[in-house]
Amino acid sequence: MIQAIIFDIDGTILDTEDAIMHSLKQATDEAGYSFSIDDLRFVFGVPGEEALPKLHISDVNAVLDRCHELERTALKGSKPFKNIENVIRELSSLGIKLGVVTSKSEQQYKETMGKRECSQYFDEVVVTESTQLHKPHGEPLLYCLEQMNVAPSEAIYVGDTIYDNQCAKDAGTKFGLAYWGAKTADGFQADYVLEHPSDLLKLVVDTNVYHF
Repeated sequence: MIQAIIFDIDGTILDTEDAIMHSLKQATDEAGYSFSIDDLRFVFGVPGEEALPKLHISDVNAVLDRCHELERTALKGSKPFKNIENVIRELSSLGIKLGVVTSKSEQQYKETMGKRECSQYFDEVVVTESTQLHKPHGEPLLYCLEQMNVAPSEAIYVGDTIYDNQCAKDAGTKFGLAYWGAKTADGFQADYVLEHPSDLLKLVVDTNVYHF
């Protein structure tokens, strides 16, 4: 039985990929690097301080600070995916516990989600400061479930990246691929491929969702 649904944010609740990728590209360009968007795309979904060293960037903190500065402006225009906020509200009304596990910092969460109507329905929010290890490790998801008093076998983590998939598997939860954000199922080992946010309601009510 499904007791809890945990969400990623970027690419799952909010359509932010273009804003984040272009901010990171501008920040790296200004620092003298010449990465393409495709070179940088692997960063999406994990903390930048862990991902950027893989690009051999000498001053990671300076690039990240500039990237976050650019993001604050770029993300103001980002919107939730169609119908996702309504689905979150409906899931809450059905008695499903709801949470967030994100690679955003607490400040970034406040800036992007803090004032959104759907944030009031989350029973637990896990940001980078919440745990020592981050996605793709399962620790942040396990921490979220512990705070919610829900067993991993009774939870689904919904996300759009391979890191989200790996996090769910490491934590022992089911993984629901947010196909509306991922746009492909290639390379994933999803328990459920969710083409639309409303598929989550079907999954809870009658499990009438295609199994991948």
